[in-house]
Amino acid sequence: MSIASFSLFLTGTFFLVAGIQFIRGKWLFLLAGNNFGQATNKEATRAGRIVGLIFLLTFLLCITIMFSIIYDFRLTFLPVIMGIVLLYSYVVIIRYIVHWIKNG
Repeated sequence: MSIASFSLFLTGTFFLVAGIQFIRGKWLFLLAGNNFGQATNKEATRAGRIVGLIFLLTFLLCITIMFSIIYDFRLTFLPVIMGIVLLYSYVVIIRYIVHWIKNG
């Protein structure tokens, strides 16, 4: 196992554990805007589930890339996935900036 695949395994394991904990609602204090003193509300739980799902998808991507390195096969769909992720990220960032400008 090469260093790259080992580091992808460790990163993927982190994303798996963190994703499960976010979906369970245990690590919601790590989300921005959710402080220790606040009780978990419905919005924080929903955000935790969304972040947890994204972390689980990132785990699957890390494991797929790791197996492509180990078994030496080419991932032709990887640029398409990266493009979709970047486009989605831009949309989310612009949406929150517009919300911040409107509401202060």
